[in-house]
Amino acid sequence: MNNNGNNINNGNIYDYYDSNSDSSVRLPDNIIKEKLIDDDNDFYEENKFYEENEINKIIEQSKNEFDFIQKQEEQKNVDLLIQYHKEEFEKKYLNKFNNLKTQLNKLLVLDKSNADSYELLLSIIEIFENGLLDFYHTNKETYVKIFRILKNIRILPSELNLLEQIITCNLDT
Repeated sequence: MNNNGNNINNGNIYDYYDSNSDSSVRLPDNIIKEKLIDDDNDFYEENKFYEENEINKIIEQSKNEFDFIQKQEEQKNVDLLIQYHKEEFEKKYLNKFNNLKTQLNKLLVLDKSNADSYELLLSIIEIFENGLLDFYHTNKETYVKIFRILKNIRILPSELNLLEQIITCNLDT
């Protein structure tokens, strides 16, 4: 305290004896509200639209990749199934005609009069064994000629039955 009765406190002079001391205190400032993100700003809306657009593109790309992978898996399964059926077919029919092919090749050299029938039979058997055809349709004359020759040579009944299933006759001709 100094001689005048004033209290000095950190450079602020406060008069204890002054009755109007409350008027010397400044009123508080008005409250100001500030927004860190302006929701009314067009930039924010454009940015939000851009983000939604990007998210939609990413979702679409993900769906496309999933569909592509799924199609690849389906194709792989189909390929495996085809390979399995081909192997089963080969096991079932590939060696069925070895005896007949050997006989036909021998007769082809010896019997020149029926060479075209032997060659036709060998071709049909080869194409059938490769899985390129299930049935061979022919006219009635060729059908009768082929089976007359087959009955004259000694072949297994299972081979004859299988050839009867493969070679069919068109009754129209």
